[in-house]
Amino acid sequence: MHIAIVTTEFITDRSYAGGLANYTYRIAKSLINLGVKVTVVYLQSLKATGFQRFEDIDIYYACRVQPLPKAFVGGLKKVLGYFPFCNGLRSEVDRFLLLLSVAYGIRSAIDNISSEDFVDIVHYTHLRGAGALHDSQRPSLVRLSSHRNLLLAFGFPYTSISERFFEDIALLRSDSMIAPSSFVGNYAERKYKRKVKIVPSPYMAMESFSITQSVANTLIVEPYALYFGSICTWKGIVSLVHALMVFFEENTLHHFYFIGRSLGFIEGIKPKEYISSKLSSHNSRVHILDSLPHSELYPYIEKADFICLPLLADNFPNVVLEAMALRKCIISTHGHGVDDQLTDKVNCVLVPPNDSDALSKKMIEVSRMTPDTRAAYGHKAFESLQRFTPEICGRLLLEEYRLTVCGRITNNNGRGRCG
Repeated sequence: MHIAIVTTEFITDRSYAGGLANYTYRIAKSLINLGVKVTVVYLQSLKATGFQRFEDIDIYYACRVQPLPKAFVGGLKKVLGYFPFCNGLRSEVDRFLLLLSVAYGIRSAIDNISSEDFVDIVHYTHLRGAGALHDSQRPSLVRLSSHRNLLLAFGFPYTSISERFFEDIALLRSDSMIAPSSFVGNYAERKYKRKVKIVPSPYMAMESFSITQSVANTLIVEPYALYFGSICTWKGIVSLVHALMVFFEENTLHHFYFIGRSLGFIEGIKPKEYISSKLSSHNSRVHILDSLPHSELYPYIEKADFICLPLLADNFPNVVLEAMALRKCIISTHGHGVDDQLTDKVNCVLVPPNDSDALSKKMIEVSRMTPDTRAAYGHKAFESLQRFTPEICGRLLLEEYRLTVCGRITNNNGRGRCG
């Protein structure tokens, strides 16, 4: 079986900072180790189309392809430009045409790949509706990284009508839908009236790392707690900042690190500026760093007394898996994807999302635990990772591929090799 995995992020891009890039890499490795032929189709509009190899993964760099005549597109934009009241419509048209070119480019890439080595099934990310123009004769599966509707209430940037349209079309046209947690899976089943299979994301053994000179220059000797990942409202940054105001008054010992990239705005300013302004009276104990490569990030995680991830609506957060793999005591939130990863009072400490009072109390409580007690939580978290090994998750996904392909062949409604 030859599987094409379509993604908008991959770890070969130096600027990547998202769970999708990690997921795509890990699932590709898992499937290859199971003897499956995999091609990662990576949309990068500024790079030439063609194959490259990363480790043992074949990557096909796909470019956007304009499916409409340039004269028609240019004429449409020119006409809209004559009418001031169409400014908003013109930007939406631009967005629509961009997404159309993305979907068309992906379809062209799949056709090119399959002409050389037949593709049995295409695995799409739902983001940006990459599978909206998918060849209906070829079996397809869409993985929901999350769903924008679940995040909008927590400050996720507004999604254009075109973006929602393309994502919905891609989901409805797919043969199968999967999600890594019941949180988004249950929502998608209600919204699209279709069965969604839960297939967890795999974790992989941590790569070796050591404290480099650049890390040593910024790593403090005082005890500290840590938040890492995207720094934005939907990751619970506002409630964390308010919890830290109380925490720093009660705990005069611990420092706190924020490591990650800023996304969006909080109260009209960038998230890192928001953190600095709200915690200005404790600025000597607050350390804010940009996103780091794993080899530099892991020492910060390893040395932290505990990890604080007060996420609001996450699907199956990669940051939680990484903290579990490094045997850390984790404070997070319940009511979303974390519930499929951790169990409160067994291998972590969970609080309600967006509850800064509950969060500050648990942060104070965990900071006062003995090192052995925190280590026990971390050890149990690490043991829980055995449910998400590459072999287990890879086989679950491979079985879903086979069911999808075989179902289409049985119904005489598609091409592919069932087996």
